[in-house]
Amino acid sequence: MKPARLRRRARQPQLGGVAIEFAPLFILFFGIFYATFSYGLAMLIQQALTYTAAEGARAAVKVEPAAYTSVASYQTAARNVVRSQAEKDLAWMSDDIRAKVTSGITVTWSASGTMEVRVSYTGYGQSPLMPVLTLPLIGAIPNLPDDLVGTATLRPN
Repeated sequence: MKPARLRRRARQPQLGGVAIEFAPLFILFFGIFYATFSYGLAMLIQQALTYTAAEGARAAVKVEPAAYTSVASYQTAARNVVRSQAEKDLAWMSDDIRAKVTSGITVTWSASGTMEVRVSYTGYGQSPLMPVLTLPLIGAIPNLPDDLVGTATLRPN
């Protein structure tokens, strides 16, 4: 039988083992937690841009081409309707973000008359809503593209 003094020494080296094992796991779990929210926010913005583009295209359908004397005046009226609809759809965003997004609204027509509405948040990668966090062994979170873009295409019958 071992003396009590030897039994106590055998337990002492384990005192900091749990803390040392917890440190890398904390970095991993915190990275997953942070990524969930930061990528979720970016996906929310992306979905809002796509929704805004689709609603803008739907609103442009209401503009009657026969009411205008030229194609250019019709396209200008349709652009104004799209921009007005986008302002309504993006009212929930803060003013500075909404200003960046509404400046990135483009409406183009192809030769066949297909209209494309493009709503973009330019520069999101440089200044995301949640700060970029760089973790060891994981890297930058969130690692996003520079621009978030939503598009909608409308083809005439």
